[in-house]
Amino acid sequence: MALAALVVAAGTVAFTSPANQEWVFTGSSDSQIMDATHYSLSAPQPSNCEEVASLPCSIIVAATNQSQLQTYLNGKDADQILAEATGQRN
Repeated sequence: MALAALVVAAGTVAFTSPANQEWVFTGSSDSQIMDATHYSLSAPQPSNCEEVASLPCSIIVAATNQSQLQTYLNGKDADQILAEATGQRN
């Protein structure tokens, strides 16, 4: 029984999702919103974030690298990303 519990626990750890990360949009145009290379985990949050504008400030995504982020972005459109953004900027 203890062995079965250990196997289940190990399997749970191996298949957990990555933790949510804040990806700051570093691009300067709406054509870059869907490109993961224009997001950074280490960039500071822009100071000019508003509720409604044309570019995202940052997004919270369960992705730990740009490849995972690009996969996430590929399943969305720019309007969905803006709607999910933690603030927007021009």
